[in-house]
Amino acid sequence: MVTAGGIFLGIAFLATVLTQYLMQWPVAPKVDPGFVQLDGQINGPGPQEAYRPIPVEAGLAAGIPEAVIKKSLLSTDKSKFSLTSILTGQFQEKRAIKNLARVNKEWEGLKRFEKDLPLYLDILAGKDIAIEDAVKAGVPEKLAKKAALLSASCEGAAVLDYLKTHPGKIDPIYIATALDKDITPAQAAAAGIPADLAAKAVEASAPAPPPPAEASATPAPAEQATSGAAAPQGPPPPAPGTFRGTVLDTVLKENPDAWSDSKVVKKLRRELPVYADLAAGKDIKAEDAIKAGIPKTVVRKLEKEYPKFNGANMVDLLREDSSGLKPIYAAAALDQDITVADAERAGVPRSIARMLAGSGKAFKATALNDAIKIHPTWIKIWKSRVKRYAVFNEAKQSAIDKLAKEYAITLDEALALGKHPDKRTADMGGIKIVNTNGRKIQANFIKDKSAGSIKLASGDYILIPDRNSWYRMVWLVVMSLLVCTVGIMNSMLMAVTERFKEIGTMKCLGALDSFVVVLFLLESGMLGICASVLGWVLGFVTMVLIAGFSKGWDVVATMSIWGVLGTLGFCVVIGMLLTLLATILPARQAAKMPAAMALRSEI
Repeated sequence: MVTAGGIFLGIAFLATVLTQYLMQWPVAPKVDPGFVQLDGQINGPGPQEAYRPIPVEAGLAAGIPEAVIKKSLLSTDKSKFSLTSILTGQFQEKRAIKNLARVNKEWEGLKRFEKDLPLYLDILAGKDIAIEDAVKAGVPEKLAKKAALLSASCEGAAVLDYLKTHPGKIDPIYIATALDKDITPAQAAAAGIPADLAAKAVEASAPAPPPPAEASATPAPAEQATSGAAAPQGPPPPAPGTFRGTVLDTVLKENPDAWSDSKVVKKLRRELPVYADLAAGKDIKAEDAIKAGIPKTVVRKLEKEYPKFNGANMVDLLREDSSGLKPIYAAAALDQDITVADAERAGVPRSIARMLAGSGKAFKATALNDAIKIHPTWIKIWKSRVKRYAVFNEAKQSAIDKLAKEYAITLDEALALGKHPDKRTADMGGIKIVNTNGRKIQANFIKDKSAGSIKLASGDYILIPDRNSWYRMVWLVVMSLLVCTVGIMNSMLMAVTERFKEIGTMKCLGALDSFVVVLFLLESGMLGICASVLGWVLGFVTMVLIAGFSKGWDVVATMSIWGVLGTLGFCVVIGMLLTLLATILPARQAAKMPAAMALRSEI
């Protein structure tokens, strides 16, 4: 058992090192079409164009359309064009088509929220919302009317209708103010308004004198017609010598300390602003209307018929019970987080929900509303890009392939573009070229001086490894073999020594020295094979798991099946040979011992 354990651990260490060696091939990253990527021990890493500039005549002869060539001409030499530009244009067109399809699909899910979501954000902002609009957006009518009652307001237009049909119940000055009619000084005096206040209101109501016209600036008939057409909208100005109630309200606000002894003025300060608001088309609070002299029964009736509600009141109701709304709309009105899962259930595209959530698991409705607003712009952007890059698709693939073979740069040219490898650290005997299409090439400049003539292809990834990594690998293999040898020899020596009495017994029964040696070699050989296989499994699996979780499973995928089987065979052969070599010496020593001495030995 001790012997098997020594072989097992030694081979496990060797298998770990060999498996790591199998993963030296890099994972081919995505490189843009028309480019090669330089990486590793090079002074200028990064992407480089994979093709030399091509003469325009050669491109036309190969079958590239003239329109495509014009789009890809070099800025420094108009007699040549870039094949990389054509490949990039085709790639950008495919990318634009893919993204256009994606944003169109996303818009199918987003446009269902385009009309309704802003209303709930207005509720959150505390704005006034029409009950009719709220019901169309999915708010229960009963809930909307309940929120309207909480607003305790009256619609300005409804109050004006009442004032027009019942003018005798309200002070004439107030009626004239609300209906934006002229008030004469006589009417003001009859209402008890101080004469100087009325005079000040008349003065404020007088239209401003027109600016002095230049003598030579006589307007042409066409200009007169134009100026007449551009007359200001709204009610006509007051007649000379009269004023409007809204102007009277303004005068009172501008002179807060004047006419403080007049009871009429004090009353005007309290009640006239309500009627001025009516003249401006505003809604008024119910309590203000009652204080301004409008009958209470009329106000309460108009309050129940008020067609709007305030967003803040709706928010208060929703905090108590939001079961009547869709969860995503309730979250918008209450400024709650919307989880990605809830958004998907509501119909928000998964890609949009995850983008809005970012690194978290939720987002706000305002972010969703912004995405809805900007999405039509993205559709226009991707449509314009599809149109812009469509010309590059006119170039046939056969013509591109023909030019690619002829004008592809070599490895030497690529290294020159990258300012050459670092002479101190670059391993020029192990340069690796990989591509996502499965292409794998190893260039050895030390053994093959023509390695630099290898022609590169679009999408190639070129890694110049660190030579020190090779030295470390050799050192680890040597150390692992040394550990194997020492462990196995020690284990076999202990195993043979423990069986001295058994050897003596066999010799007493007539066993020859050769028989004893062969017996031990057979046992150790079988033991070495079994322990080596198990050790390789342990080392291989351990290294695969470590590499997979630390560097990614793509690194593990770079190993070839033949390489893996080769490490298994190497480990088994090494384990068996080392076991046999470690067994020969102690087995021969034991076989040569006299039977009597072997029987007397004590361990």
